[in-house]
Amino acid sequence: MEPLSLAFGIAGLTSLALELNKIISEYIGSVKRASAESCELAAELSALAHVSERLYLFLGNKGAKCKSFDNTSVLYSVTASCHDKLNRLKPILQDFMNASEGRKWYRNIVWPLKKIEHLQIIKILHQCMEIFHFSLTIDGW
Repeated sequence: MEPLSLAFGIAGLTSLALELNKIISEYIGSVKRASAESCELAAELSALAHVSERLYLFLGNKGAKCKSFDNTSVLYSVTASCHDKLNRLKPILQDFMNASEGRKWYRNIVWPLKKIEHLQIIKILHQCMEIFHFSLTIDGW
């Protein structure tokens, strides 16, 4: 896989992380006492978006053009895994935020993710971010 193809995958990941962060930020803004979990997830998504954006810029840079990434490379598999996790999270958060008027009170007292799900998502996102950050560090970015 060429760096440009991987860069487009990472750009999509950045966009998805920002979109989910916006949904969670809307939740946090609409609930007086948003759960610590929602704030933690928003922070992790924001960090992931920032690091993946930097990785996108690096992969589009002339210095990365000489590198080749096949579909077994760590960056490729981490990008795909992270993208998959965010795509599964998106409908859960959208459905939660798009609750009918009669159920909006529900948002004030319940976070849509179970504790174990939440911890698992945070762990995966954090690992993805660390791998992206490590990739940038190796190349001096």
